[in-house]
Amino acid sequence: NGTNLMLNKTVSKVETLPNRVRVTLQSGEILEASYAIMTFSIGVLQNELIAFDPPLSFEKKEAINSFKMSPYTRTVLKFPHAFWDENEFIINPPKRPGYYVIWENYNLTKIYPGSNIIVSTLTGNEARRVASLTEEEIIAENMGVLR
Repeated sequence: NGTNLMLNKTVSKVETLPNRVRVTLQSGEILEASYAIMTFSIGVLQNELIAFDPPLSFEKKEAINSFKMSPYTRTVLKFPHAFWDENEFIINPPKRPGYYVIWENYNLTKIYPGSNIIVSTLTGNEARRVASLTEEEIIAENMGVLR
């Protein structure tokens, strides 16, 4: 529709040419432009999932690798009916860092109306810990926090 926005495409290579940028997609499709704005996540850059030609400088790689990725886990709960209010986000000040900090209401009209879904977020050590629990243990923990 006249925009230069592309969705659901995976970049595999970025080449800087004289007065041009060439981007190769995983599909093999090649795009060229006068310039490009790249918003790759730090995780993509740290794992070198994209080839850069010329390669990124030592300074840029050093800066990229100076960031630490924090583990992040979300649990999705679906209920017979929504028992929470119409706020999009519910913040739970945890006693332990990262312990069910944010809850998101997916039941909203602008997200997924009628779904009766609420999503909890855990970060850091709590995200690592929950990854080792059974589904039943995760549900019990979520319900305990909600109560």
